[in-house]
Amino acid sequence: MHGSFEGELSFSYELNNTDHIISGIGYNNQKIIESDEELKDIPDFSNGFVYGQYSTNLFERLNLVLGARLNNHKSYGMQFNPKASFKLDITDQISVKASIGRGFRSPNIKQLYENSMAPWHAFIGVAKLERVIEGFISQGRIYRSALDKEYGEIIKYKGKLKPEHSIGINAELSYRPTNSISLQLEVFRTDLSNMIDATRIGSLNPSPNIISYTNTGEIFTEGVIFNSNYNLNDNITISGGYQYLTAKSKKDLERLRKKEILSKKTPSEEGTVVKEEKYGGLKGRAKHSGNAKIFIRDIMYGISANIVMLYTGKMGMTPRTNFNNIIDDEKEYSKPFTLVNAGISKTFLEGKLKLLLDVDNVFDYTQYTDSYTMTYIPGIIYNVTLKYELL
Repeated sequence: MHGSFEGELSFSYELNNTDHIISGIGYNNQKIIESDEELKDIPDFSNGFVYGQYSTNLFERLNLVLGARLNNHKSYGMQFNPKASFKLDITDQISVKASIGRGFRSPNIKQLYENSMAPWHAFIGVAKLERVIEGFISQGRIYRSALDKEYGEIIKYKGKLKPEHSIGINAELSYRPTNSISLQLEVFRTDLSNMIDATRIGSLNPSPNIISYTNTGEIFTEGVIFNSNYNLNDNITISGGYQYLTAKSKKDLERLRKKEILSKKTPSEEGTVVKEEKYGGLKGRAKHSGNAKIFIRDIMYGISANIVMLYTGKMGMTPRTNFNNIIDDEKEYSKPFTLVNAGISKTFLEGKLKLLLDVDNVFDYTQYTDSYTMTYIPGIIYNVTLKYELL
C-alpha cells in the first residue's frame, strides 16, 4: 500500500487587458505504507515545484504564451521544463495554434513497488520483482527457464527505473464554418528518452501473465489527429475522430538500417535480414484508431444519454516469433476491436441532484491469449454516481 499528499497554491494577475500572469508553488509526496523489512533503499518521492506563465496578445488576432515549471525531486534532482505556444486567428472561422515544450516524469510507486494479482495478469513493480519471482519459482508456479529475457534485463538494474524526459511539438488547424460545426486537424511529434513501459516477463501456472516495467531507451511518436463536432440542435451533439500514429524505437531503426536485425524460425538458423518496412514499432501502439460519440441532453424529464464507440486497430503485442525482439510478423499483432460505452443520467431537485449510470465496454469484450493480455480491457464495468450541488 502507499499514500500520497499534494498541495498547490496558485496566483493569477492581469497586468492589463492583453497581458496576464499565472504563477504557483506546490509540493507532492508518495510514501510506502507497509511493513516490509526486505524493501531497502526506498527513494524519497517528495517533489517541490514552482511554475509561471505569461500570456500576451501581440496583435489583435495573435496570442503568445510563455511558461516554465521547475521541479526539485528529492531522488531525481532538479528539472527545468519550459514551454511556448501561440494562437493565430486568421479569420473568424480559421485559426492556427502551435506549441513546443519539454517534459519530465519520474517513476511512481506503482511502477516500483506494486504487487497485485488479477485473473489474467499480475503486476509487479521492479523493486519487488526478483524477490516475488523467486517465491513463485520455489512454489513451482513458474520455471526459471520459462521467464522471458525481459526479466533478466529488468533485474540487472537492481530494482531501479530512470525518469522520462521528453520534447514535444504540435500544430493544429481549426475551422468553424458555422456555429454548429467545428473541424480540427493536428500534427504532432514527441521524442522521449528512458520511456517507462509495461512489459510481459513470463506467465504463471495457472494462467496469469506477469507484467513489470522497464525503460525502453530513446523513442519517438508522431502522427496526425482529425476531430469533428456537429451540434445537430440544442440537445444533440455528434462527434468523431481519427488518429494515425507512428511509434518507434530509435535504436531499433538504427539497427535495421545497419542490417543487424535478423528474422529466424529457430534460434540456431542463420536467418534473413529484416527490412525496415516490416518493422511494426513499439508494442501496444495502434497505427489507426478512432472514435464516434453521440450526446443527447435533456431528452425529457431531465434525462440525458450518451453512446461512445472507440476503435483500436491492430497493434504489436508479442515480439517473440522471429527471435529478434521486435514486431515484424503478423502473428505478433493483436486483432482490431471496437469498444462501446454508454451512459444515462437523470436530474432531480431542479438540477441540484444528478444520478448517473455509466457502462463501460457494454458488450463485455476482452482480448486474452497465452502471450498477452489487454490489461486495460477488464470486461464490462458499471459505475453509479450521485452528485449534489450545494451552491
